[in-house]
Amino acid sequence: MTAIDAGLISGPVTVQCAIRGRRSDVLWKPIIPEAQFLTLMESSDVLITHGGPGTILRALELGRVPVVVPRERRYGEHVDNHQVEFARVLTKYGIPVARTYEEFSTAVQHVHNADVPKILAEISVGMEPLQNLLSRVRDRV
Repeated sequence: MTAIDAGLISGPVTVQCAIRGRRSDVLWKPIIPEAQFLTLMESSDVLITHGGPGTILRALELGRVPVVVPRERRYGEHVDNHQVEFARVLTKYGIPVARTYEEFSTAVQHVHNADVPKILAEISVGMEPLQNLLSRVRDRV
């Protein structure tokens, strides 16, 4: 069962992905121009993203708390687990991270009740460990 089938996510659903999925009720786009991407981020009911810092930080700038699904080395999605490491830091600030379907279900429910100003304030206070992690990630890439 998918998150759409379970009613966790309702349409319309847009996915930016290089490989088109099988669902006909999802709009699959390999590339989304930045202006359109920002509009989609602002208007989405649930924003789901990989563990890349750029997209996550942009979502927070827009006042959105994303569900973070980090790409993992063990699945051949990335060369290392820097997204998993970054995501682990984010959980300390109330940003939901999902690595399993069960975690994903909980994360989607969490974002509906997220206190965005509180999360942003906590990230600002705890920025030093986040900056340290970003430096380590940058050194690897």
